[in-house]
Amino acid sequence: MQHSKKHKRKISVALTKFRNTVRGKKQQREKSRKFWDNLSVQERRLVGFGSNFNSFKRKRNGNWRGGITPLNHLIRNCNFYYEWRKKIKQRDRGVCQGCFKMRKENEIHHIKQFFIIREENNIKTLQDALKCKELWDVNNGATLCKKCHYLTRHGYKK
Repeated sequence: MQHSKKHKRKISVALTKFRNTVRGKKQQREKSRKFWDNLSVQERRLVGFGSNFNSFKRKRNGNWRGGITPLNHLIRNCNFYYEWRKKIKQRDRGVCQGCFKMRKENEIHHIKQFFIIREENNIKTLQDALKCKELWDVNNGATLCKKCHYLTRHGYKK
């Protein structure tokens, strides 16, 4: 359904309300003041720092589960994991170990699967993972291109 120009203008005015007027700006300040007054000191600190504002919003979200992050996610995003991947890429010089071609988007593959290492070493926390030498062993990794990595994960190449 097409709206007339007059109707579109009415919609635009209704959506923006009176944001640019003196009265509208005063109402925005009042909303902001009420928002800050309802926060505790710790919440104010969180909101004050830009990067932590998202975590503050998450805590007020109804789906927030108290900051529970899956262990796999924690391990794969820690600095040790990035260093492990970097060492393997340097060792293999960016060459895929499946097809031996130089590709831009290479991935690092665990030769012995990640979840098996977790189960065998009974890794329950990030600290356990950091202590586990088998998880950070450079000989347990290989550089593969996306195609070879896909084939390896789905059982076509070994």
